[in-house]
Amino acid sequence: LPYINTSTSTVMDLKIEAPDIQILDFWINGTSTSEYEQPIVKRTQELNLKINLQGGSGPLEGELVRFFDETNNSEIGVKTTDENGCANITYYLNAGDLLAGPHLVYAEWELGSLKNYSYFIIYEAIRIEINPPKPVPNIINRSGSIDTAFNIKGTIVDDLYNRPIKYAEITVNLIKNNNKFNTQLIPIYPSTNPYYCGADGTFDLNFDVSNTIPAGNYSLRIDFNGTFYYLSQDNDYPHNFFLTYINTSTSTIMDLKIKDPYNISIALWIDGNEALLTYDNNYPPQSFNRNDNVN
Repeated sequence: LPYINTSTSTVMDLKIEAPDIQILDFWINGTSTSEYEQPIVKRTQELNLKINLQGGSGPLEGELVRFFDETNNSEIGVKTTDENGCANITYYLNAGDLLAGPHLVYAEWELGSLKNYSYFIIYEAIRIEINPPKPVPNIINRSGSIDTAFNIKGTIVDDLYNRPIKYAEITVNLIKNNNKFNTQLIPIYPSTNPYYCGADGTFDLNFDVSNTIPAGNYSLRIDFNGTFYYLSQDNDYPHNFFLTYINTSTSTIMDLKIKDPYNISIALWIDGNEALLTYDNNYPPQSFNRNDNVN
């Protein structure tokens, strides 16, 4: 019966308010967190780390903010926000044995459980060390059931501090007569990327070669082309870097001999002269009398 109805005689007010949104903005030398590959600096320089902390009512003054270098696992310092919600700290790069490559840093307001991350790049020399200094073994067969694989081990390190570089990727080059045969290398490895060096900067690689590769003497060279993979399982703020301006190669070329085990030849010498496969009038065979001694 729609003609029988009623409503509350008093209108009740409902006020819906937005939550108190808190924002922590972070800059490195004026570069925002969205610029992962800036700034690029040398160890002789210093960085200005700046944050701005805002709440729903405006700047948050008097709050403690912590600055931390996650890549170097070291605290940079703690600062208090001013009346504008800002805090600044100077990061002296020559004071902490900082390694070449990307550095993940963050600013943290612990009271409000807020963090903001960014990167900066230390542009310094990197070196590749091979130990032992040659492939093991350095003579292999290209096919067959034995001696078909070799191993190379090493570490990618900061050239000044001789400490491992984290999360770098290397390239292994197989070279003969200035031509690369990299596609003929077959990694014996369970990893999806055997050339990724991880947090300890080391690599331990085993290779077969294609059974179609020409037999002969080859050279092995390890390159680093500025590729870093800061992966999510290792970092709170993952990013891949392709910094081609940071690069190096092994200073020592490693020799590798590849043999064809089915290419067997027998050499014969008679009295110190190597026997030929065929003879003719220009190259007749040696002659001996019945009682001559022949070695």
